[in-house]
Amino acid sequence: MSDLQLALIGNSSSSALLDGRARIVWACLPRFDSEPVFDSLLKDGEGEPDDGFYEIELLDAVRSEQEYVANTAVLITRLFDSRGAAVEIADFAPRFKQFGRMFRPLMMVRSARPLGGSPRVRIRLRPTTSMAKTPPVRTHGSNHVRYVMPGITLRLTTNASVTAVLDESAFVLDRRL
Repeated sequence: MSDLQLALIGNSSSSALLDGRARIVWACLPRFDSEPVFDSLLKDGEGEPDDGFYEIELLDAVRSEQEYVANTAVLITRLFDSRGAAVEIADFAPRFKQFGRMFRPLMMVRSARPLGGSPRVRIRLRPTTSMAKTPPVRTHGSNHVRYVMPGITLRLTTNASVTAVLDESAFVLDRRL
C-alpha cells in the first residue's frame, strides 16, 4: 500500500485502520498486542493483496470522501462511482456504559447504505494470520459467516446475502446493510 492516509476506529480494547476506500487494512485482535488478522497494510506487491482485509467495495468507484461524525469515533466514508451512484459506509467500534462500568465488546460495526443511483457493491472479507499456513476455515448460517483461525474466530453477522459474501459476488445495494 502506498498511501498512508489512514483513519482509526476503536473502543480502547481493540482498533482498526481503514484506508480512503473504507477497507480495513490493519487490525490486531482480540487485543492491541495480538497478531494481526487484517494486515494488508504491510503487503507490498503489485496489484491487490490476496488477503488480510475487509472491504465493502463500490464497483467502478472513482472518488471517495471520508470524515468523522463530529465529537465521535464514528467514521463515515462516501464512495462515488462513474455512473453517479453513491454509497455511505459508517464504521465504529462500540463502547458504552453498562452496570456502572464501561463495556468494550470485541466488535466492529459496519453499515452501508445507498446514497443515490443503483450502487453495485461487493463484500470481501479475507482475514489472515501469519501463524496459519492455510486460509481460515469458513462456516456459515442463515445470517452469518465464521472465520476460524488459530487462537481466534471471527464472525460476520449481516443482513446481506450470505451467498454473495461467500462468493464475493456483486449486488445492487438497495437498502441499509
